[in-house]
Amino acid sequence: MNIEIANRLFEMRKKRNLSQEELAEKIGVSRQAVSKWERAESSPDTDNLIQLARLYQVSLDELLFMSEPLEEPLPDGIDAPYSDASVPVYSYSTEGLGTSSGFRDEDEDEEDDGYDEDDWDDDDWDEEDWDEEDDEESDYDLTEAEKAKKRMLNSIPVPILIAATYLAIGFFANIWHPTWLIFLLVPMYYQGVAFVMAKSLRKKLNCVPVAIFATAWFFIIGFSFDVWHPTWAVFLCIPLYYSFVNALVRN
Repeated sequence: MNIEIANRLFEMRKKRNLSQEELAEKIGVSRQAVSKWERAESSPDTDNLIQLARLYQVSLDELLFMSEPLEEPLPDGIDAPYSDASVPVYSYSTEGLGTSSGFRDEDEDEEDDGYDEDDWDDDDWDEEDWDEEDDEESDYDLTEAEKAKKRMLNSIPVPILIAATYLAIGFFANIWHPTWLIFLLVPMYYQGVAFVMAKSLRKKLNCVPVAIFATAWFFIIGFSFDVWHPTWAVFLCIPLYYSFVNALVRN
């Protein structure tokens, strides 16, 4: 997709105070798809362009910075993709768009995204790609100062510091157990960074390290009082917590 069109889509979303997740939910696509549109890595198909134009209350040429509408009728045998008078049919330049028609069809979009909402295939999307996409997505709305702060916090060698502390206590005080529990501080630290940098209440609540708290509680009670059952039931709180957050908190 042309970078100017991608910037236009980004600006129009920002003007309406919509996050990528909120926009994706309104038009029925994945959040990753919206991110790729705004980075000019893929193009929305015709139906999605029409939905975006209706949502932003603009015509398709305003949405895409394209040419004036054609006055002549469409060729025989070709039906207009949308009959609502509020969104007229236009002819567009194909320069800078993904295919010869100017738009990508659904099959091609699904191949580019590696994501099918109806059928997840592990071969289409590996773990490395998912992590990279998720990181870019989460940083998309951050200012440059906030991005620099996040990079600085994530650059602190917390795993090395924790490991050095564990070894020091082990060698000098000969306390190896249950000192190893301090390794739970490693994921807790990075979850804390994500919590601080999160913009919305929902994202902050989803960054709370509930699983780590539950694990720490389970081991502390087990080792201190030798009560492993029914202490394990604390792990049931993990899916319940995230289910309540995602059901009750919308933004």
